[in-house]
Amino acid sequence: MKELDEHCCSLSRLVSGYDIELEWLTQSEWLNIASGIVSVKFDIMRYDSSVGYCRNADNWHFSREEILEKYVTELTGFTYVWGALEALINEIDPPPAPIKGRIRDICYYLYNKLDSGDVIDPYPSVVERLRQILETSDARDDRILKRFDKIENISEHGTGIYAIYKLRNSLVHGSIAFPYPDEENRPISMYPELVRLSTRIVLLTMQMIWLAHYKGSKVLCSVDWETLTEKKYPIEEVLHKIHLKNIVYSVA
Repeated sequence: MKELDEHCCSLSRLVSGYDIELEWLTQSEWLNIASGIVSVKFDIMRYDSSVGYCRNADNWHFSREEILEKYVTELTGFTYVWGALEALINEIDPPPAPIKGRIRDICYYLYNKLDSGDVIDPYPSVVERLRQILETSDARDDRILKRFDKIENISEHGTGIYAIYKLRNSLVHGSIAFPYPDEENRPISMYPELVRLSTRIVLLTMQMIWLAHYKGSKVLCSVDWETLTEKKYPIEEVLHKIHLKNIVYSVA
């Protein structure tokens, strides 16, 4: 797959209005911002006057600073991608699900609109990897893990964001602690990957939401923006492949 920032950029361009049928300007803007985040500068010892008194303590702090900088950077990107998802849900305005909730509504929309063949590859394996990390890390929360189970009116297409919605609330509302170095004081933690996987799942879910919206529409779109080629491709095929490297599309 493409790197996350390139994935965000490709989706942003796709829905930027370059093709008039694909004008989702709010979502394009949020994704464009997410694509431009390279790092967040972070200095955990900025106001710590005890630095230099103990080498082991300093090494631990330096290691934690490194892992926190990675984590905060990933969480910042995730926040903008999640903002794009919420804006998309508001614009789609799906009918209410049997159980109240905006994320439930969009999951129900996918449940009714898409078939098993519409699941974008490798979405299932990314969702499974997220579940495995949650099971084995200190971020484990059985309330989140239950959301990966088969739930009425939620198909495989919506499982990821249904679980991530609960995870996201835990991340931003203080229910999950910040990461620490491992037992050998190395800047190793599953937290950044946890957020990266969540970001990837949200992006793939947005593709499936647009897939549901355009299903059967026969809309054609551009993907070679830099070369200004006139070639057009079926939107459903593009949505299935745009996150992949070295893509070959069928010319319409």
